[in-house]
Amino acid sequence: MIETLKVQNYKSLKNIEIPLKPLTVLVGPNAAGKSNILDCLAFLSEIGTYRPATAEINQSFNKRGGYTDMVWGGRKQDHISISCQWQPWGYSQESFEYSLAIQEAQPGYPVFSVLEELLSARVPRVGESSFKLRDGTLLIGNSSQSVAPYENLLSHQENPVIQSVQKVISSWTFYDFITQTMRSTQPIAKQTHIRSDGSNVATLLHWIFSEERKLFSQVEEHLKAAIPEVDELMSPLTEDGKTYVAWREKDIPGRIPAWNMSEGSVRLVAILLGLLVPQPPPLVTFENPDLHLHAHLMQYLAEILKAGSRHSQVIITTHSPYLLDHIPPESVLIVWKEA
Repeated sequence: MIETLKVQNYKSLKNIEIPLKPLTVLVGPNAAGKSNILDCLAFLSEIGTYRPATAEINQSFNKRGGYTDMVWGGRKQDHISISCQWQPWGYSQESFEYSLAIQEAQPGYPVFSVLEELLSARVPRVGESSFKLRDGTLLIGNSSQSVAPYENLLSHQENPVIQSVQKVISSWTFYDFITQTMRSTQPIAKQTHIRSDGSNVATLLHWIFSEERKLFSQVEEHLKAAIPEVDELMSPLTEDGKTYVAWREKDIPGRIPAWNMSEGSVRLVAILLGLLVPQPPPLVTFENPDLHLHAHLMQYLAEILKAGSRHSQVIITTHSPYLLDHIPPESVLIVWKEA
């Protein structure tokens, strides 16, 4: 679980340090920086996921407009810094601290240059370890080696501590569901986690129906508790071998497919799958999970978010005062922009 997050010069986040809880709810006006807090974590996760100098790294920067759009105020001469401290779930004797500072790419190199990268770890039976990458030199214990300006420390996975940290950071999951894609028919395949945009919600539901029937029943019971009109959750097949989300309602003949459901109903199925999947990631975030949900469902949404935060750190953004009525005060973080 991340305990502290520090950010400098990332988009609108000029200089912040915030504490995070097992469940953290970011609330504040539009353009205050809530989404940028989630996005800086997503960027850190992508750095940990991709190998250096690959098309994926380029895409990670390009989708954010490149370095000029990512650095605060477009000041290309400034560097971006993100750091966090965390403890793994259930391992209070372990602790990690990781920081990354990058600057605009040097001439002849792609995307960005690593200015400094630090990792310190305390692991039982291993002791304390520290790793440092600065000015093109990587220090691991008593050894050093020269690396390219665009290489990052987490790509050196031959070290078991680095490999462990890289695995954690790269498994963080960030949800921002797109209802239109979730309403469509989808191919049948073995997929164990829902995608960030929810575009495989039907595929995942069908796999759970086929292989994890007990979990399917749990999702169905949660859905019935939220929407009492639901009588049966379904994962039907089409004639061309695809599947889609559907359910039956009490006293209404036939099934209701996803494309005839309300946006809130489809999103609720996706939220449940994001929180209840087997082997959940250590950190999940949701952009406005309350979107299109009726006010009377806010207490239920708060309860499933709190339940999810018992096995994953959950961070969300919201504009709903009704949801805040059911969130513990210590989990609420107010975000605003200073002039």
